[in-house]
Amino acid sequence: MPTPAPLTARAQRDRTPTAVRLDVLCRIVVAVPGNYAVTALAVVAIARLLPGGALSAAVTATLLSFALFAAGVMATFAARDGLRAGLWLAGIAAVAGTVVALTGAPA
Repeated sequence: MPTPAPLTARAQRDRTPTAVRLDVLCRIVVAVPGNYAVTALAVVAIARLLPGGALSAAVTATLLSFALFAAGVMATFAARDGLRAGLWLAGIAAVAGTVVALTGAPA
C-alpha cells in the first residue's frame, strides 16, 4: 500500500483555524480514551489466543498492552486526519471484538 502524499502547502494554508482545532480534538479523543478501550479489548483477545495457563497468558498480554497503546497513539497522530485514525481504530476494535466473541468465556 503506497503511503499517502502529505497535504500540499496550499491545502494546509486553506484549512481554517477551526478545522485544525477540530482535527486535533478528534485525534486526542481517538488517541486517549478510544485507544485505551481498543487496547483493553485487544489484550483480552490476545490473552484468549495465547497458549498456556490463564495467568501466564494474561501477564503476557498485559505486557504487550504497553507497546500496543504506544503504537496506537503514534499511529493516531501520524494519520492523515483524525477521522481516518478513528476509522482505523474502529476496524481494529471490530476484529478484536470478533475474536473475543468467537473464543467465548474461558473454561
